[in-house]
Amino acid sequence: MIAHRATAFEENSVLFMKHHDIKMAESNSLPEGYRATWENRARLCVAKLSRRIDNSTKPEEYSAVLLRQGTTSEQDEFVEVHIWGPMTVRTMEEVTLTQRKSVNRAILKTIRTKLEQANVRLS
Repeated sequence: MIAHRATAFEENSVLFMKHHDIKMAESNSLPEGYRATWENRARLCVAKLSRRIDNSTKPEEYSAVLLRQGTTSEQDEFVEVHIWGPMTVRTMEEVTLTQRKSVNRAILKTIRTKLEQANVRLS
């Protein structure tokens, strides 16, 4: 549903622009090799992450390779996905709540109901 309008970026795009001293007005002409279409996202990930993966890497370890949380948000390492155009709940296939305990029960119930109505999994 979103593949035709999604791209992958090698890192946090704001930090990339800062690290490479690129001004917003220059953002339409970024250096090649740091961004990929959705169909080519695997190539971008291999170029960025190949040094962290080998034949002994298990599939359950892949997510830790794709996302490394630093001590600050500026130290986080990940592949950023940009989705162009509108998004609604129907754009989602699954929603994951990582801090369920801090969500008000009534709000959680509403979220769960809305997602179920749209046939979206909640994990």
